[in-house]
Amino acid sequence: MIRKYVAIFMMVCVLLSAAPLAVQIQTASAAQPLQMTVDGKKMAGVTPILKSGAVYVPYRKFFEALGYKISTDPATKYISAEDYGTKISFIAGGDTLYSDTALSGTAYVLGDKIPVINGQAYLPLRIVGQLSGYSVVYDKSRATVALKSYGFGQESAIKELVTRYYETYSPRYLTSNNLKRGYLADVEWPVSEIPVRDFQVNVDDIHFYSVTEAKLQVTYIKNSAVLSREDVYDYGIHKENGKWRIATDEWIYNRMELPADIGQQAEAIKRHDPDKQKAVLTDLNIYFDAYNSENFALTKQYTDPEVITHWNAAVGSVTWDDKQKGVFANADERYLLSGGRVVYLGEKEAVVQAGIHWSDATYGDGVDSEDDYEALIILKYNNGHWNYSEDISLDQDFDDQS
Repeated sequence: MIRKYVAIFMMVCVLLSAAPLAVQIQTASAAQPLQMTVDGKKMAGVTPILKSGAVYVPYRKFFEALGYKISTDPATKYISAEDYGTKISFIAGGDTLYSDTALSGTAYVLGDKIPVINGQAYLPLRIVGQLSGYSVVYDKSRATVALKSYGFGQESAIKELVTRYYETYSPRYLTSNNLKRGYLADVEWPVSEIPVRDFQVNVDDIHFYSVTEAKLQVTYIKNSAVLSREDVYDYGIHKENGKWRIATDEWIYNRMELPADIGQQAEAIKRHDPDKQKAVLTDLNIYFDAYNSENFALTKQYTDPEVITHWNAAVGSVTWDDKQKGVFANADERYLLSGGRVVYLGEKEAVVQAGIHWSDATYGDGVDSEDDYEALIILKYNNGHWNYSEDISLDQDFDDQS
């Protein structure tokens, strides 16, 4: 283990004598011993002491109170406390604390030897508090030392952040240096008419690296009248100007299924509103016929105006018109629909379930130039007819969870 840290010693070699990582306080009287709290609750069984103006805690009682597992290596004499991927090690009477995580290892050289009192090693609270994920606050007037876990009381704000981002994908929820700010538009989409039967946001795991940085995994379960889906994301979040923002996000799991009653919904629409559902299917076919024939004017006429507005706001340098004309000029895409049925019919929003056969004759040898997939196609009513908005492939389930 010592060999592992030689390079770190040479670079860091910072003597943490009385400052800046020691808690500087006056000696407490015997009548008023220091009291410790963790996230507002008294830490029972742990009595800190003062040594050279700094607070020390008995390592075993301290770490056990925080839920750490204590172990000793008889061969090396190293004492270790381990929990949640963090391992803190030292030798009683030595002058160094070691911290290991899955990503890195750090050595902290102390100015004094680690004291042993009545057979119990005592560690400087400021350092072990930080290594354990706690900020340390001393109140001299009350003779208290308060440990506050990184992220304490932040659960609601963080959950609101990841919920709003999932619903909007707006750049306002990203950190200032997130590269996605360059192509995500801060555009308010109209609220969908499709009824949501159940929506859950579950923070499965969260780890705070500091009071301003954390990593978390979130599971979203959203069941609507036309689609049941589950998504899992990994997020890296930072606090900027007092607000949590998303620095990184990775989509690692997706599962989508049709509701069990979607067939009954389609039959009910066909019975109760045959003319309107026929108009939806007719306008959808007009759109794809125009697209397949590379009729730009008709394709644009039967494209949801909100889609065009959103594209122009997000990209800016390349308009939707330029993008679509470029597709027609450089590709030979064809979309053939089969088995289309209307599974949702609202006042200005409709959903069609259909099979789609996609092909592109311009692809070279050895490259897949066609694909078949089941899809839900969203249409919006505007300008007197139904317009294509987007299609969602039902065959894109994946699991990249490690």
